[in-house]
Amino acid sequence: MKTLLLTALISLLAFPTGRAGATIPNFEFVGITGRGSLSGNLSTRLGTSVGSTEHIVNVDDCETYLDGEVLVTVRITTLPTGNWQYALAYAPSGKTCVTTSANPTDTADTCLVVAAQRELTTSTLEFVVNMSDLMGSACDSNVEGTARLYVILENPTLTTVNSETIDVLVDLKPPVTPTLDSATGGDKRFVVGWTDANNVSESTTYDVFWDDIDFGDADLENVESQTNISTTTYAVETSNIVNGTTYYVGVVAVDDADNRSALSNRLSVIPEETVDFWEGYVSAGGTDPGAFCFVATAAWGSPLEGSLDTLRAFRNDILLATPAGRSLVEGYYLYGRFAAAWIADKPMIRAVVRAVLTPLVWLAWLTLEFGPAGPLGALLLSIAAFAAMRRMIQKRFDFQLQKGLV
Repeated sequence: MKTLLLTALISLLAFPTGRAGATIPNFEFVGITGRGSLSGNLSTRLGTSVGSTEHIVNVDDCETYLDGEVLVTVRITTLPTGNWQYALAYAPSGKTCVTTSANPTDTADTCLVVAAQRELTTSTLEFVVNMSDLMGSACDSNVEGTARLYVILENPTLTTVNSETIDVLVDLKPPVTPTLDSATGGDKRFVVGWTDANNVSESTTYDVFWDDIDFGDADLENVESQTNISTTTYAVETSNIVNGTTYYVGVVAVDDADNRSALSNRLSVIPEETVDFWEGYVSAGGTDPGAFCFVATAAWGSPLEGSLDTLRAFRNDILLATPAGRSLVEGYYLYGRFAAAWIADKPMIRAVVRAVLTPLVWLAWLTLEFGPAGPLGALLLSIAAFAAMRRMIQKRFDFQLQKGLV
């Protein structure tokens, strides 16, 4: 009797007890390796390395893993003393195994038991998992759920059960296809825009595809593309875009499990040579030298030194990225040259235009450098500086008032 009590006490000190389902002290996930056809053919999404905490199976993985097997390895770095038993099991997506003992019930399609009531004599435990059973759904089922791997330890003497679960997200639900709304040609470039009212997750990104031959979902590996776009507009301006060539463009949505939607509708677009600011000014009859936009050049009588790149970058990166901005640029190209020709010989009006354009250049620079917060920050700093100056003047006035100086 004394020996039994001493054994129980040692077990309590070496391996903390708890209610059924408590976690296993010193537990470590070691990894997942493919067996047979899956040897060396597992996606990193599955979390195959030591200490991985995220394990994901998407639609593409599902099709690869069908009927394949993997070996899951875990470790208990310090074994408890006493009479401990272990069980290894797994449950398909949406199902669970009961963890109240080291002898869980083996039920097809609900809980698949690999080992039960085995004596715990080694720190490293391995079990083979059939991936079709783990996923539990057809790859085209359009469902999402969590499958689980179980490690259960039980000390019958102490009536103590500890367990660990390794969750595997089985995401077989691709995103909804976005709608491509616009494709606007530029000079050796084009800008595409789309809407997506269905995939509202912040983690949703987009891949844009284009080619000079129309294409479909089966052709995406063979056409030009840009991936991991977080906005709903994109400017295609690679070196191989040729003016006068018809390009076809489409977009897909990508979720955080790397599932891709079906390809959107395709639009065609033809990049065309466009009239630049300075070219427009010259074509309108302007004779001043320089290479800046025609209104600014007409206002200053020569290019506004150092600001050409700023305004061009603002046009390309900020204005052309939105429908409203594109409309503004198109209107400028259409009417700006006439405004430049009209103010070119009017010094007073040119002075007014200079006064208007200078802060716009500053705002463009702030926006490019710091995003939309740049102009707002400058405004707040100006308000704070004005308030501080006002307090200083008021304090000075109050002091002079007290001294009878005013």
